[in-house]
Formats: sequence, structure tokens, C-alpha cells
Amino acid sequence: MNAQNPSARERALRRNVPLSIAVKLLLGCFAFEIPILVGLWQSCGLTMSDITLLQALFALIMAGTNVPTGQFADRMGRCAALIVGALLSAAGAGVYYIADSFALFLTAELLLGLGFSFAGGADQALLQETLSELGRPSDFGRVWGIAKSYGYYVMAAASVLGGWLGSYNVRTPLLCAFVSMCLMLLLACFFVEPERDELPERSGVLREMWELISDCFSKGSSLRWLMVYPAVLFAFNQVGLWFYQPYLELSGVPSAYIGGLFALFQVVTAASSRQTEGITRRLGERRAVLLPLVVLATSWLLLGGVLCWGSFVFILLQQFARGYTDVLFSVAVNARIPERSPVRATLLSVQATSQQVLYALVLLPVGWCADCAGMLNTFLIIGMTVLLGGAWTYRGLYREAS
Repeated sequence: MNAQNPSARERALRRNVPLSIAVKLLLGCFAFEIPILVGLWQSCGLTMSDITLLQALFALIMAGTNVPTGQFADRMGRCAALIVGALLSAAGAGVYYIADSFALFLTAELLLGLGFSFAGGADQALLQETLSELGRPSDFGRVWGIAKSYGYYVMAAASVLGGWLGSYNVRTPLLCAFVSMCLMLLLACFFVEPERDELPERSGVLREMWELISDCFSKGSSLRWLMVYPAVLFAFNQVGLWFYQPYLELSGVPSAYIGGLFALFQVVTAASSRQTEGITRRLGERRAVLLPLVVLATSWLLLGGVLCWGSFVFILLQQFARGYTDVLFSVAVNARIPERSPVRATLLSVQATSQQVLYALVLLPVGWCADCAGMLNTFLIIGMTVLLGGAWTYRGLYREAS
């Protein structure tokens, strides 16, 4: 494309890039809810068992809808999927604002899970294909890292502001999240659909999905272990979110400082996602892929073995692994999908599905273990499990690559 005299098509495509970043910023505004959610649930009569069940069901909702919504994005277009995702997310945030029972909270989680599923594969696919049509496919890692890091910075600010607003009215942060999703819906209408290859004739939606999933996980597939290894890292990282607040309180951190620490967690995640490309270049692929496993396992073992007011530093290791892993494996999977693939969104949704399935399977046993063995012993068990499971999947990744 001509850089000096861009066509109307090229100008519209260029606009997709800042719009993609803006969408990530607005998704980060969901962090308004994070400091007040557990307190809101408990004030409405939910027990910790109810909360754990609610989150497991949310993960299963996303796991069950990621691939079908990816198919929707491949069939109907990335822009259409983003619009539907934003609409459902806004509806979910609106229901959360009025929810006061398990049934209503579950309804809100259902709408949010569907919304995030529609947007999840479509936003990556849209950005990758936009850059490819602009002749800049190699820029995806850098731009996606910027988008993710800015999103985490917004989450940090929203965590602090949400905690402050929630101290006056616990529903106000939920209203802020609803407004953010409405703005995302507005922005989604301004994207331009990038070019891609035509899909083959439909042979049946369910059969087509099954064939794609089977191909991803078949022996010899370049994507198989790139689905499984990040899923292990995601599941054992994400499960920590529901333990941070009680752990910080147990370690002696004053309640007034917890909102600020949640903001710090997002800042660390943002910084690591922004630096992923540079770290990967310096370490080389194999060591770069091994790094988050070592960091994550070490953090859990330290959290279980050391308890003091400064133990929050060990949680920062998990936030580094979170931001780094997200960008690292988004780039790795996109690089293994043909440049103009008509099923990119579906394949990215398969990756997200594997993560949500494992997270849902891990969540309830971890909650049960915490009740029976105590929080610190549970952290030690998680550390050993992620170390062994991650080492096995890492070995599979490079055994088949060789």
C-alpha cells in the first residue's frame, strides 16, 4: 500500500489499530468491579462455596461458547462478532448492577461469558488480518503487546477508583463498568472488516467445529501443545485471583492498602506484556517459553512457605507471568496460522476454550483443598502441581517440534 497517498480503504484499515487498542482499554474498565465483587456477593448472602461455583460456571460458559462464537466470527465477520460481544457484555454489566441473588449473578455471568467469547477470538483475528492487509504482519506482537499493556494500566486505575467508589456505594463501580461496555459497543461499529480467504462450503457447523478441534489436538499438530501448555499456566495463575484478598489480610496487609496492591498487580502485568517481545528476543524461544512456568511455580511455593506483610511481592511474580504469557502465546499461535486463514478466529477460540476448561476443572478442587488443608498448604500443592504439569507439557511442546 502507498504510504504517502493512502487510499480510503487503507485509511479505514489503519483506524482499526487504534480502535483495537481502545477496545482493550474499555475491557480493562471491568476492573472497576474487582475490589468490591466478593463483598457484594457476600452482602447478598452468597457463601465462598457459592462464589467458587459461580466462577466455575462462568469458566464453563466461556469454554462451551468460545468455539461456536469463533465460528460466528469466521462466518459472519470479525466486526459483527465484536458488536454482538459488546452488546452482550453491556447487558451482563447492566444485570450485575441490579443483581441481588445467585440466580441474577449467574444470569449476569452468562451474558458476560457469551460477550467475552464473541469478542475474544474476533479482536485478535481482526488486528492480525488488518496488519497483514496493510503489509505489516510482523507488527502483531508489538501492537498486541501495547494493547494488552495499556489495558492492564487501565485495570490498575479502575481497581483503585472502583475500590474508592465502592466505599461510598457498592453499586457505583458496576455502573461504571456498564457505561464502559456501552462505549465499547459504540467503538465496535467503526471497525472495517479486513480481507481474508473464503471459507469452504459448509459441511455442518458441529462437524466443522469437531474437525477443527481434532486437527488442533491431533498428534503432530503444530498447535497441540501450544493449546495445552498455556492452558496449564493460565489455569494455575487465574485461580489465585480469589485467594489474593484473604491471603493479603492473613499476611497483615491493612485493608485500606489492598485496593492499591490490586492496582500494582495490574501495573506489573501491563509492564510484562509490553516487554514480552524484547524478552523473547533476548532469551530465545525455548527459554522464553520456559520462563513463565519457572516464575509461576516459584511464586506459589513462596506464597505457601513464607507469610509476612511483604509476601505480596510473590504475587507480583504471578502478575509478571500473566501478562507475559498472554502476549507470548497469542503471538506464537497466530504465527502458526496461515496469514489469510478464514478460520483464524475459531482456532484462537479453541486456545481460549482449552484454558477455560482446565481453569474450571482446577477451581473447585482448589477451593475444597483450601477448606480442608488450609490456604498455605494449598499454595504449596498448587506450586508442585503446576511445576510437574507444566514441565510435562513443555517437554511435549518441544519433543514434537524436534
